Amino acid sequence: MTNRKHAVQVFSDSAYIVNCFQQKWYVGWLKRNWQNSKKQPVENRDLWEAILNLVKLHPSVSFYKVKGHLNIDDEAAIKKWHAKFKADYNIDMPYDVYKTAVAYNNRADALANVGIEQLKENDNE
Repeated sequence: MTNRKHAVQVFSDSAYIVNCFQQKWYVGWLKRNWQNSKKQPVENRDLWEAILNLVKLHPSVSFYKVKGHLNIDDEAAIKKWHAKFKADYNIDMPYDVYKTAVAYNNRADALANVGIEQLKENDNE
């Protein structure tokens, strides 16, 4: 994320991440010294700070929620969720771009799960 001339689009199945940026929850967190609306410390503050620093580097960063855990080979399901995505965001995203975003989201989930399993194994050693 070093070329600051391009718009950045983030696709995630995490409502927490997408809502944080779409609804600007982080603004309140910063005002409350990293306390959430329930006056509890924001979990994973270090990760939120890292992503906020990256987002600040770009003039245009958009966050979009995609349906998670879709079978990329299930064309009917992909088409259904693609239509919903376009309606929800009022955006004319080509089908192949949406399908690619879903595939990358699935891959990110798989990699995260591998990392979680490795951490669990290390904790048990």
